[in-house]
Parts: sequence; C-alpha cells; structure tokens
Amino acid sequence: MVSSRQLILASGYFREQFDGPWKLKHQTNSRHVFQLPLKCTNSEAFMILIKILHGHSMNVPRKVTLRTLTDIALLVDTYKCLEAAESFADTWICALNSRLPKTYSEIAHMWTYIAYVFEKTHIFQMMTKLAVKSSKRRITSHLPIPPTVFLKVEKQREALILRVLEFTNRTVSRLEHVATSNNCVSAAIILGTLSVLLADLRLLGHKASQSFHYASFATISKALNQLNIEKTPSIRHQSDQLMSRGLREGDKGASTV
Repeated sequence: MVSSRQLILASGYFREQFDGPWKLKHQTNSRHVFQLPLKCTNSEAFMILIKILHGHSMNVPRKVTLRTLTDIALLVDTYKCLEAAESFADTWICALNSRLPKTYSEIAHMWTYIAYVFEKTHIFQMMTKLAVKSSKRRITSHLPIPPTVFLKVEKQREALILRVLEFTNRTVSRLEHVATSNNCVSAAIILGTLSVLLADLRLLGHKASQSFHYASFATISKALNQLNIEKTPSIRHQSDQLMSRGLREGDKGASTV
C-alpha cells in the first residue's frame, strides 16, 4: 500500500489521476484502492521510486545498475516525478559516469534515454553524436524517446556521410585527371585502391538521393585512414591532405541533436 497524499505531492501523473474521475468516484469513501499502472517489470526500480516518493531517502540505494537506472527513468517519465528523483539520479549517474560508452550500442541507447529523462544535456549530446557517427541506419527505440530525436540523428548521419563522400568523389575525379593526363602510375594505384575501398563499403557511385544503409561514418573514416599504399611524395601529400581535410569537414558536421 502507498500513500495517495505522498504520490500527489511528488508526481504530476498522480495529481492528474487523483483529481480526475477517480476522485469523484471515491470521494465518499474513507478507504479506497488505486491500482498503479506499471510500465516496467523491474520490481527493484519500482520499489526504489516508491521509497523516493514517500520520502524514505535513507532506504534509497546510492548505486544502481545501468539497467535499473533505465527502468527508474522509465517510471519517472511515466509518473512525471523528475523533481522528486532528480537528486538521486545525479548520484547514480555520477557513479556510472566513468563507464560511458565510446561507440553506439544498446548501452549507449539506454544512456540516451536516461539523459533525456533526467535532462543531462552533456551526456545526451555525447550519446546522440555517437549515434550520428556510429549507426548504419535509422535507429528504432524500445524506449519512449521522441521519434524526432532519431529523425534528427538520421538526417545528420546521412548529411555527415554525404559530405565525406562528396569529398572522396572529388578526390577520385582529381586522381583520374592526374593518372590520365600525366600518366602517373602512383595516382592510378591510389585511384584503384580508393575505388576498391568505396566498392567494399557499397559507396562507389553512390548518389546523393540514395539512403546510406551500408556503412557508418566511423566505418568510412576508419577505412580511409587505413589507406596506406606506396606513392610518390607529391601524390601522397596531396591525397593525404585532401582526405584528412574531408574527414575533418565531415566530423564538424556531426553536430548533436
């Protein structure tokens, strides 16, 4: 059993529920039961939140797992009780902060939602930037993150890859010109290697109107940075300069949501 008074004070969701039709229906009864809608199956997360809402702070753990924190965030989001849980979330996030992921994965996805619910802008920006740079296609979510978030991520992801691809295409054209006009073997070798690399990434001859569902920016940049072949100093300097500038231009385009 929980106290409706404590729930009303701490939760916008329960203020709406208890002040609505439920209140009219039960206002003549001295004792009544309201069944809480559960949005997660993690009983530990639910009990932690109930302790917070009832002011039993001494019984609230100072550390939780990432999965439990995600489930608490889901409950906080559902029951509209950010203010009540915020200080505890700060402690939990601080304890887990050193384990923030470096690539986008299920863990990064959970961190995205945690940062969204608890309004941790820096972490949210870090995770969405990882999504922009590491994902290969539009992200779908099993967590109630607004669809507009991943729509923006997808647009930025495609724009980022397109900028790098436009630059590599200009590099290909330039190498073709050097190889044919100067009969330069080194340029021809670079051109062939780069063409094979782009073909392996399924990006050779890719049109701007097509979606990028085969490679992430991280995959493309890693492949280009590993392009290591013998070439004359002038061609090497020119090609490396063009490629590194193209990657820098692309990376600058990875703005956060």
